Amino acid sequence: MTLSTSPSTRSADFDLQKLADKCCERMATEFSKSGKILAPIPLPIMEIVHEAESVVTVWLQVPEELATAYKAGQFFMCWNPYDAEGGMSRTNFNSEKPYSVGDIKIDRTGIDETTAADEGRVGNTLMGFTIKDLGRQSGELTRMAKGDWLALRGPFGTTFPNPTSGSTLLLVSGGIGSTPMHMMAKEARNKLGDRVNIHGIMGFRNASEAHYVERMEGLLDTLTITTDDGTGNSWLSNTTT
Repeated sequence: MTLSTSPSTRSADFDLQKLADKCCERMATEFSKSGKILAPIPLPIMEIVHEAESVVTVWLQVPEELATAYKAGQFFMCWNPYDAEGGMSRTNFNSEKPYSVGDIKIDRTGIDETTAADEGRVGNTLMGFTIKDLGRQSGELTRMAKGDWLALRGPFGTTFPNPTSGSTLLLVSGGIGSTPMHMMAKEARNKLGDRVNIHGIMGFRNASEAHYVERMEGLLDTLTITTDDGTGNSWLSNTTT
């Protein structure tokens, strides 16, 4: 990988989707060998979404089989090969750190819905890493742009216990710890539907840093939000799925 592939040096007609597809093919090949990516594979960032103050979700296109095999609680090692200024020399900026998956979605942009079923087109699988600016490495990631490289290896780590029909789950998170809890709630709801009761408590420093609230409301039976400074303590949702 060289700096000539960074967004600032690409032509106006550069095909980012074609690049993402090629990177996905490489990742799928490596994943098929051992069930995980053992050495960092660079992927272009497809989308960046601002979630809250100093919190963004970085979306990467990944092979469908990787997303399917991923289980809530696992993490990926994420490597930023260059800093936000386009260099690679500043210590602790272009480093590798573990991040949990925050969300997974299917991007159907550009698909003709009237012919998609006949053609077997389901869309591109995107994996989102929600990151809070907590220092040099994470701060650089929150300032990256669409088309920048981010390299992944994994998944690693243990998973949550498998919920069973009739289970009651209590998911408690603080700050950016919301990401694995969201994936656990999503996994349990998709698997068991209304045969599982899921309750959540999410804590944040203040209301401006609160994120994933709407996502969790759509999955949980009840959700309580608390903040250190009291700015969000009035938020209480009692939703049923």
